[in-house]
Amino acid sequence: MNKFALLIGVSDYPSEDLTPLPAAVRDAAAMRGVLIHKEMGQFPESNVTLLENPARVEMETAIQTLFSGRYKDDLVLLFFSGHGIKDDTGQLYLATQETRKINGELVRPTAVAARDVHDYMQRSRSRRQVVILDSCFSGAFPKGLTVRDDGKVDIREQLGGEGRAILTASGSTQYAFEDQQELSVYTRFLVRGIETGEADEDGNDIITIGELHDYACKKVQEERPTMRPEIHPGQEGYTIRLARVPIGDPREKYAKKVEQIMDQDRISIIGRGILDVFRDKIGLDAATAEALEAEVLEQYRGKIEKERQEHEAKRDRYRQTLEKTLGQGDPTDTQRAELRHLQQVLDVSEQDAREIELEVRRGIEAYREKLRDYESVLLTALKQTWPDADAARDRCSRKAEGITPQDLARIGKQAVQQAATHHENLRHYEQAFRDAAREQYPLADGQRAQLQARQQEFGLSDTDIDAIQEKIGREIQNHGEKLQQYEQVLSQVCQKESPLSDKSRREISVLQAQLELTDKEIEPIHTRVEAQCAREAHEQRLHEYESIFRAALTETWPDVEKARGQCRQQAQGLTDVDITAVEKPVVAKAKAAYEQRLREYESIFRAALAQTWPDVDKAKKQCQQESQGLADSDIATVEQTAIAEREAHSKASEAPPADKQPASAEDTPEQEPIEEPEVTIQPPPSPVSSPVAPEKSKKGKSIRVGISAIAALVVAVGVGVFTYVWDGSQAPEMVSMAPEMVSIRGGCFQMGSPDSEELRDDDERRHRVCVEGFALGKTEVTFAEYDRFAKATGRGLPADEGWGWGWGRGKRPVINVSWHDATAYAEWLSGQTGKQYRLPTEAEWEYAARAGTTTPFSTGECISTSQANYDGNYDYANCGAKGVYREKTVPAGSLPANPWGLHEIHGNVWEWTCSLYKENYDGSEKRCTSKGSDGSRALRGGSWFNGPWWLRSANRDRGLPNGAPDLIGFRLARDF
Repeated sequence: MNKFALLIGVSDYPSEDLTPLPAAVRDAAAMRGVLIHKEMGQFPESNVTLLENPARVEMETAIQTLFSGRYKDDLVLLFFSGHGIKDDTGQLYLATQETRKINGELVRPTAVAARDVHDYMQRSRSRRQVVILDSCFSGAFPKGLTVRDDGKVDIREQLGGEGRAILTASGSTQYAFEDQQELSVYTRFLVRGIETGEADEDGNDIITIGELHDYACKKVQEERPTMRPEIHPGQEGYTIRLARVPIGDPREKYAKKVEQIMDQDRISIIGRGILDVFRDKIGLDAATAEALEAEVLEQYRGKIEKERQEHEAKRDRYRQTLEKTLGQGDPTDTQRAELRHLQQVLDVSEQDAREIELEVRRGIEAYREKLRDYESVLLTALKQTWPDADAARDRCSRKAEGITPQDLARIGKQAVQQAATHHENLRHYEQAFRDAAREQYPLADGQRAQLQARQQEFGLSDTDIDAIQEKIGREIQNHGEKLQQYEQVLSQVCQKESPLSDKSRREISVLQAQLELTDKEIEPIHTRVEAQCAREAHEQRLHEYESIFRAALTETWPDVEKARGQCRQQAQGLTDVDITAVEKPVVAKAKAAYEQRLREYESIFRAALAQTWPDVDKAKKQCQQESQGLADSDIATVEQTAIAEREAHSKASEAPPADKQPASAEDTPEQEPIEEPEVTIQPPPSPVSSPVAPEKSKKGKSIRVGISAIAALVVAVGVGVFTYVWDGSQAPEMVSMAPEMVSIRGGCFQMGSPDSEELRDDDERRHRVCVEGFALGKTEVTFAEYDRFAKATGRGLPADEGWGWGWGRGKRPVINVSWHDATAYAEWLSGQTGKQYRLPTEAEWEYAARAGTTTPFSTGECISTSQANYDGNYDYANCGAKGVYREKTVPAGSLPANPWGLHEIHGNVWEWTCSLYKENYDGSEKRCTSKGSDGSRALRGGSWFNGPWWLRSANRDRGLPNGAPDLIGFRLARDF
């Protein structure tokens, strides 16, 4: 266990693009002072490196050196004070002395990328990492980091919890250096919190990362409300112990404790108890303590009042500027930027700025609403008193209170102009309505649309035109009643005779004159009524002919022509087209009825034939009555067909059964039953155990693909095809969902790694474990398989991406799935196939991964990227096997299988097991935990992102069951 720190301060920036930061170097030096202090940080001076204004290579090399070569119990701290810069993609970079921009764009090779720092942190074996960034945009740094933690209790007592803690001076979009003092505001309070012990919130004389952040954040926001320091703890990073409280004056310590305990301007009951205990602890008498409390409270009240007055003064100045700006309309982008700058200069917080803007906008909107209200009331009054404008103003005098003379004059002038235009528009609309009514009534849709358009054009409301419509409506109603009376009389006459006689037309003309209707008005009435009468007369003739023809066809069927000949004399006045249109559906209906009768006879005859066979004549005799009305030729055809089919059926029944026929050797099923309905790969005998062969099933029988559809079903999975034994318990469509499995015989082995294995961890204790026989997925579960489950159950599809880009779905192993997701998939597949699938136990996984070997990998002492998917930039145990770094997953089954036929068992993606993770093996590795149990689940196998040592058969990791990172997938297991 040791402590290491790298403190970087960059003050000098030769490039004109970056402002010098004199406080940055002093920040790093100040942090060094408290860290190497024997009573406070207690970091060995030789382990603390101070870099002032480094070049990029020097700075990145120092960062890599800080994190590499560390043990898991070491505490590693990185401090950076300087410019933080985002590129055009939003990625964070730490500026060096060489950093510059070209045309406003960052020259990336001159700065250290945050993602590179992430990489050094991820590769470090240290389990306690602290990063403190006092720079702009530093809140963007933690994106993408994960944490590993092994939870050793004895180390926690000395260094606190394990994990990562990242402290940033600002958010991902905030500036940190807004002025320059001796130290930057953030670092100043970090140092002060340690030096004075004010950060020791719980009074145990130990300052944790969480306590230091809470103290610094509170103090920074008291001084600069716009700054938002952040902490991003991983695992238990919040509890990492950074320093101890130095011994000081009891009076000062008690005063500081009062400041911490004080709730606004009082001390609570609980706070009083805490202070009494603390007073006795530091040996302070009650009178002195009471005097100190009174002094601190008085200072606090004075400070609060002063801050309140200053705060209100700044708010008022900001409000006045905002009122003038918003009074001219919504601010432009430039004005918004200037307002934000003014907000920062005045130290007005975002919340205060929003509240002020809301108040100002409400005030402006209230005045505007008052103007609108007065304008509406005045215009209404002008319409009523027009053209007396003075009378309208007198009516609205009370509404004018609180409105400036300039606005009153402006609104009055506009209202008079609008009232004059309104009365002129009413006159034009009335004329347009009359013209439309004269053309047609009731008004056509087009006319109504035109009038509505004129109404909108004139700006008239429905109330405005009500009087006009009511007046003209009465006139139109009277005229419409006359037209209706004329149409009723014309219809009555037309129904008696069509077409109309000359006498009837003369009588109708008399009525027209009496009603004062013009020829133009009655012309459409005559066209409509006379056409309707003609149609009705023609339809009546068609109906009469249809009745006559149907009756004739009933008597002559199937002689259609005879029926037509009988009815032609009755078709006078009808065209050939009319006659055909009537006859065709009648003939079709008669034909359909005849064919239905024929089908009914066929059904009856077949039933009778089945009872009397082979006595055909007896069947015919029984059905003779049912054949009445059917043609002899049709009856004969039906009977001959049924008799021929019955004869064929009788011959087939006399043939020997299929299972009594001799079969060739090629078509004969194998008689030896097997246990598994999958391709079975028997593992070779283990050098450390003798697996017992599983019992053979008494149900399924294996036969060759393509020989018999009764016993075997060929299922395509991925790029391969395998024979699945079907014992009749599953529907074929369910079998097609089953994954390709490898049968593993049970046995015993040494689980864990020997002490001599390079880069082993303490949680790999070697011990003997025995497992029963089971089946394990030949490959990891793919997106194609998981997506079918997600769509069937309504789940969201997991992303096919890692680190921000898509890699494709299909045959690639599914990622971004939690332990619960994997378990749910296994349960669903079990229900679909009738086989009980699950995740493998941790012991089963290692047993299958080793495949009878005792070496670090199933491939031997070494492994290469031609055998597994991992970060090939690294070698293991000086094997000389550096290779490619694919930087993503590969499709399942792409790489060679281990000796027992399992593909990608090393690398590609971490694989969930069903076991709880226990640092010291206690038997949990041999069983599945329940879905509701607490605790992390064991992960195995390593991934494409890890170095080769993570792929060792004994290597272990953990994950929370709700977590769904992009490095984790799973493969299925099943009991025999």
